[in-house]
Amino acid sequence: MKAISLMIVLLPLIMFPPSSQCCVRRMECPRVVGDIGQCLWYLRSIPYITFPSTQCCDGLRNLASGLHNVQDRRDACNCVRAVSMIIAPFPTNARELPIRCGVQLPFPFSTAFDCSRIG
Repeated sequence: MKAISLMIVLLPLIMFPPSSQCCVRRMECPRVVGDIGQCLWYLRSIPYITFPSTQCCDGLRNLASGLHNVQDRRDACNCVRAVSMIIAPFPTNARELPIRCGVQLPFPFSTAFDCSRIG
């Protein structure tokens, strides 16, 4: 039931990404959401799930490997930021997700991060 609720909330973002916040070039919101989709349970769980799933980490690795230039990084950051506004991730899990997956991202899972600062 929770998965269906999350998809209902995320579906409009996937179908109609906000033009001012997301995805002008190759790195499009549907791809970013697809890559991090398996991480939603981890991001939204208050410390009950202590480690993200293998599928989540694989998706995060896939996302990181697709960030080829500054525009890709900014687009992905803006999309992650928009998703974070919708799903309201548990802050500790959001901060630790890349660390627990062993993936380095140029931006945090946060609504407060200014994606235009990415160089």
